[in-house]
Order: sequence, then C-alpha cells, then structure tokens
Amino acid sequence: MKRMSLNDGWHLSRQGPSKAVTLPHVWNSPDWQDGGNDDGRGLCIYERKLPPQILNGQSLYFEFEVATALAEVIVNGVSVATHKGDASTIRADITSAVKQGEAAVIRVTVDNSAIANGFFRNACLIVASPVRISLDDEGSSGVHISQTRVSPARVDLSVDVLLDNVTQADATVECVLELIDANGEGVAGASARLTFCGKTRKTLTLALDDPRLPQGSGSPYLCSLSVRLLSDGVEIDRRDIRTEIR
Repeated sequence: MKRMSLNDGWHLSRQGPSKAVTLPHVWNSPDWQDGGNDDGRGLCIYERKLPPQILNGQSLYFEFEVATALAEVIVNGVSVATHKGDASTIRADITSAVKQGEAAVIRVTVDNSAIANGFFRNACLIVASPVRISLDDEGSSGVHISQTRVSPARVDLSVDVLLDNVTQADATVECVLELIDANGEGVAGASARLTFCGKTRKTLTLALDDPRLPQGSGSPYLCSLSVRLLSDGVEIDRRDIRTEIR
C-alpha cells in the first residue's frame, strides 16, 4: 500500500471567490477565538485536482484522517462518500470514478450549519494492492485487537484481521503478526496461511508471557503490533498499530 499526501493544492469556495488553502484547515478558526459568538456557519467547497494514476489491478482510495462536518466527497462528478458526525475518518474507494492515466477533480462539500467544521488532520491518496487488509471498515485500520486473558504470568491477545480480495480468483496469502515492545524487541508472534476470494476475517491469538502490567497511569506498557500480509514471501500490505497491555 502506498500513501501520497494531498495536503497541498486545495481551493476553498465560500461566500465569494475561491482561495488557496493547505490542510489541515478550519475555515472559521478566527471566529472561534475572538469571543464574538459569530463563528461562520454554512456550506463551503474544498476542491483540488488528483494526479494521474496508472493502476495495474490496484485500487485507489481517498482519505481524510479526521473530519468534523456534514460532508460529501465527489470525484469527477460521482458521489463516492458521505460523512455525518464528529472527529472521524472519511475513506472512500474512488477506483471506478477515475480514468487510467488522467487527472481527476475531487470536490468536498462541507456544511457545518448544525455541528463543528473542518479537516483537522491530513488528506492522502492510497494506492492499494487488490489483495489487502481491508480499507472499507468504517475508516478503521482493518485490524481489531482485544485482550482475552490477563494475568501476571500471561496475556492473550485476540487479533481480528479483515481481508479483501477484489480479483475474481482465489489468492493464497500469509498473515504474520508481531508484537513489539517499547524497546523495539519482538515479544510475541503468530502467523496463518489462508486462501480466499472476496472478503474474509482471520482471527489469530498472540500469547505474551511474563507481561509487565501497568501499575497506575504512570507506567503504561505500550507496544506496537505489526500486521503483515505476504504473497509468495513478498509483503503486499502492512499495518503498524500502537496498543497497550493492561
């Protein structure tokens, strides 16, 4: 999976001529700070061109890391995603809305009449392998971690990995997990081989022996979970997720 920043090159239209802006951006932040209870509300439009892409069976996604508004994402005139809520990710598969090797236009209409507004984090374009860890799980990483057993002697982690195969044929992959502690040392691991087409879910268990359980808020046991997807030994997708043992 490859990520390309889309923070630059945006134009904002709202009650007058458009102006160039860079994300992260909140169009009425001065109004929040002047104490006048006059923060700007209403509809505005963010627009920019997307660079041409050559997709060899890959998928193309657009992502806002964090948005707070009523929003609709439109690519080349096609509505690809809508969002209603506060402080969550917008991610949309735009593969069918773009043409191979041609620039595309993305337009995001935002209405903050009822709730707060803005794009408080980064925007990016994602080029994803046709066989991958899911990008369609409500803006999540596609990986869900839960602790199923906790004791001074051992902690068991259950890891659900959501997988997508958008080809028309079965694919055989290996899912490899490694839990890495704050010192960069691998402390637990697991792997599984599976063949699938379409969507599937694979659950693996990690067993961490002699864990250092936290003693109050001042001593968290912070780790990183590496989730790798391999095809014939070659990494085709990956997630690195921070987590805490408690």
